[in-house]
Amino acid sequence: RGVPLVSQANLLGISTESMGHALALDLAAFGEKSMPSRVDPSALVHPLVEEATGALRHVPGMDQTLAYLQSEAFRYERDAADLGVPVSEEQLPQLHLLLGEAAELLHCPAPRLFVKHSATPHIHAWVLHGSSPALVVTSACVELLNPPELQAQMAGQLALLLQPQYTVPTTACSTAHLAPELLLRVEQGASSFDATVAPALWRWERYADLSADRAALVVAQDVRVVVSSVLKLAAGSRTLAGQLDVDVLLERARALDEATEDNLGFLLGASNPSHLVAAGHSLAVLRAREILRFSESDEFRYMFADARAWSQAVATTDHDHADEAPQRQQPPSPTGDKENSPLVLKPPSRGLQRLPQAAAAAHKTKPKPPATGSPA
Repeated sequence: RGVPLVSQANLLGISTESMGHALALDLAAFGEKSMPSRVDPSALVHPLVEEATGALRHVPGMDQTLAYLQSEAFRYERDAADLGVPVSEEQLPQLHLLLGEAAELLHCPAPRLFVKHSATPHIHAWVLHGSSPALVVTSACVELLNPPELQAQMAGQLALLLQPQYTVPTTACSTAHLAPELLLRVEQGASSFDATVAPALWRWERYADLSADRAALVVAQDVRVVVSSVLKLAAGSRTLAGQLDVDVLLERARALDEATEDNLGFLLGASNPSHLVAAGHSLAVLRAREILRFSESDEFRYMFADARAWSQAVATTDHDHADEAPQRQQPPSPTGDKENSPLVLKPPSRGLQRLPQAAAAAHKTKPKPPATGSPA
């Protein structure tokens, strides 16, 4: 479409051919999407995440680590860290548009976005008390996922920023990935971090992925897109990405027995991966099963009751937005500046505008609000 590729592409390790194919400027708004009438952040939290978060406090050295992440000393160190290339309307506008639409669909402000060179496909969320949140997308992630999948994974990390009680563990995981040397400065030092803190963070991240997948489904509005992104990230190979079969994974996810469902928390929290092998399936299959369950839940249907087509939602005037739209959920840090204010995106120029299957069903029989604490 004549959109010039950024000069940083080679520095980031992203092939210009892949970037040009994956990030056409209008693909973010091209899908057959609807604007959820309401997004309750608590409905995006998987029941096991709260339990896993409480368990972190019992890990030796974790209290000191989490306290350090909220200190001024760490904020100074984090602000000096290299997060990569900042994304904006002028720099990598395609990625900027993907994140902007995801934030609009989740009814939350868009955080800052960076792209950083890394051989590991991942998206990291950073947030600190008193500073604006940020997402860091690795170049390998841009290479591996197509635009809908990349947007779904961005949305998943956005969900972790909507719940204040999960932002510190989320930042701890991101720091352990991006700048582990910062966590070695905690009083316990490297021995405690490697022996207890790091393994506990990796286990917590497995639980957090279950919540991230829920937000990804709200934005993607297509189970196959979300499961495909999970499958590709689990395999981690660009060479194999085109050969992975989403239908095979979904079939295995639907076939999981009751015993596996009852032991989901144990399998995710297991420090020994051999438990997963003995169970005969992988984390990707478990996540796919939970995505399917959430897609059929009352919580998901309730979000899309009275949903509007995306083109109608983004075309609404600012005055109508103030009168009709639900109150936006704010992240736990100030976002009053222009850089982090909600984006107003252009409506799609083509494509059908119809509700997703779950939303269409909700129009016929509007579900009642789910009871507080009911399982998805």
